[in-house]
Amino acid sequence: MRCGRDRGAPPSFGGATCASLGFPAGGSLTCAPNCSAVTGRDRLSLRAEFAIPSAFGTLHPATAGMSLLVGDDAGGDKLALTIPPGAHWSERRGRWLYRDRAGSVGGIRKLVITDDSRGGVPGVDVSVTGRNGSYPLAFADLPLAVTIVLGDATAGQAGSCGRRSFDAGSCSGTRGGTRLVCH
Repeated sequence: MRCGRDRGAPPSFGGATCASLGFPAGGSLTCAPNCSAVTGRDRLSLRAEFAIPSAFGTLHPATAGMSLLVGDDAGGDKLALTIPPGAHWSERRGRWLYRDRAGSVGGIRKLVITDDSRGGVPGVDVSVTGRNGSYPLAFADLPLAVTIVLGDATAGQAGSCGRRSFDAGSCSGTRGGTRLVCH
């Protein structure tokens, strides 16, 4: 796995900045664009694990929301989503769950943030599922950098975020180039 630590300027979007240096444990990204003439029919699956500076119990996405950014090597935003705080969030058994059956924010239907603390180091496992959105990610766009900010700009600056780079060595284009899979 080529996790690489991005040492350039921290990414900023929606007022949130990530001060973290990478997903230390790993992650994966799968994007399956629909090749029909109909836009907004793509699928997205993302999983990331990373350490956070404070205990899992201090996270409150129901009141602070979170952000997801996928950027290309040229500094362009391929995907920038802000998952708002509110009624779609619930807390259950050591995890935060976001469910929106309509996919009103970029087609994101489900998002799970699970406590993944190990050996006294606070950490999270984040899983995002999107469907019928527009996710313009392709093998030709590599390298890509995925950034997740758990909360607002203050949380991102405090390190409650993770960033992972994917290059051609960690990704493959399948199904005739209609699916991008990165590990």
